[in-house]
Amino acid sequence: MDFSVDVKQQELIALAKTIAEKEIAPRALRIDKSGVMDEELLEILKESGMTQLSVPKEYGGAGIDLLTGALISEQLSKGCAGVATICAANSLASFPILFAGSDMQKRDLFDCLNRGGMACFALTEPGAGSDAGAVSCRAEKVEGGYILNGTKCFITNAPIADKITLFANTREGGGIRGLTVFLVDADTKGISIGKEEDKMGIRASATAEIIFEDCFVPDSARVGKEGRGFMIAMQTLQMSRPVVAAISVGIAQAAIEAAVAYSHHRKQFGVKIATFEMVQQMIAVAQSLCVFHRKGEQVNPASDFAYTADGGEVTITDYIGTSEHVLIPDAIDGLPVTALGHRAFYEKTVTTVVVPDSVTEIGAACFSGDNYLVSLKLPDGLKRLPPASLESCMRLY
Repeated sequence: MDFSVDVKQQELIALAKTIAEKEIAPRALRIDKSGVMDEELLEILKESGMTQLSVPKEYGGAGIDLLTGALISEQLSKGCAGVATICAANSLASFPILFAGSDMQKRDLFDCLNRGGMACFALTEPGAGSDAGAVSCRAEKVEGGYILNGTKCFITNAPIADKITLFANTREGGGIRGLTVFLVDADTKGISIGKEEDKMGIRASATAEIIFEDCFVPDSARVGKEGRGFMIAMQTLQMSRPVVAAISVGIAQAAIEAAVAYSHHRKQFGVKIATFEMVQQMIAVAQSLCVFHRKGEQVNPASDFAYTADGGEVTITDYIGTSEHVLIPDAIDGLPVTALGHRAFYEKTVTTVVVPDSVTEIGAACFSGDNYLVSLKLPDGLKRLPPASLESCMRLY
């Protein structure tokens, strides 16, 4: 499997890096404090194509593959993970339409995104997180369409969405066999935004309830057949998880780079702390983990198998477990933050945003509720990946 990127892909990744450094990072602390996304920054993201990463060429998009999308998300999250999440949520809402939508539905959604519109993926409910079959939001069949009733919670982009990719149950008794997907306009009568969450991290990204009260949608809003929603949801979550891993890597890399820069600035006993072997070791170990977990972005969800170091097959869930369960506690909370010392807990340092974001990433409540059900299995070949050298890590700056 080839994970190299061509010139065009490199240009897109470089663009994301420039936006993160020049536009996102300078605003990140203010956005994190207020919990409100910067409107000017959102326009920059739209105009640069960062909110249309999943739009195929035939529908006016760049036709970006999943690997490039993950690498772009990694760069954006180095500026602010919440901002990267806003962009990723558009892709998350797009995947069910790509998998099962009609040509008309694809044009409807992607034309909206190309015009600068936003979308959200509405699956989670107060009583249905990891258990997607427990969805109780009801889609009652009536003449010409469906009546929607129910509440969704923890929905990323809900307050700013123009389109909602909704999962509702068409069976009176519920269960996974009744789970059905709908593409709904957010301004449809009977839809309202409920409580907006005040999160610990990822605060640039608005997360809220969506309430459906006797909301009528036509038959043309149904995506695929009735009862196919569970399969579509699983396909979607599988496709989107590498991006969650990429955002985690971006957060970790930002913390490491901040620690490296600070270690060259801070002096103790008359010398830079970058010369202390213990500090070098902490940063080198953190960077090694970043190099290792970046492999978690290099997956092929279509085949359900990923890169192997020793000839064996590694499933996508192996990598996602690795990236979400090992990376954040080891590479952020314990190492770069320790290297920054007390500075990690004061304002105007990257960790005032990075550490809360990393805590949110561990719970991953902003992305999917079943991450802790994913098993962590590290094949022997991957354990033998060589660590980054002390010299290469200390020369990041």
